Amino acid sequence: MHAIFARLFTPKHPDTLPKEQWLSYTTLFSMVQPYAPGRVWKQGRRNLKQQVIEWCKPQPVFAGLEESDWCMRMKEFDEECRKERVIFMFSLACNTPQA
Repeated sequence: MHAIFARLFTPKHPDTLPKEQWLSYTTLFSMVQPYAPGRVWKQGRRNLKQQVIEWCKPQPVFAGLEESDWCMRMKEFDEECRKERVIFMFSLACNTPQA
């Protein structure tokens, strides 16, 4: 799974990536799921978040930072539900265009 993360995402220092460009957990999940659908489904959304955190922790760009500096709960507008919700966001950039 970590190889998929490395192919899809680039960790960015939270001071250099504007928060409106942080990757939401919903987007992250939808981007990873096609590459490992059975594994993502079996492990569930919460476990995927933990795997992303494990992959991010040793990244040099996050050295000396607390997890809460690059993985935090923020508000996101849910177009489908037409309301704002709080969701985990990561200081990651996409390496591939989003669908």
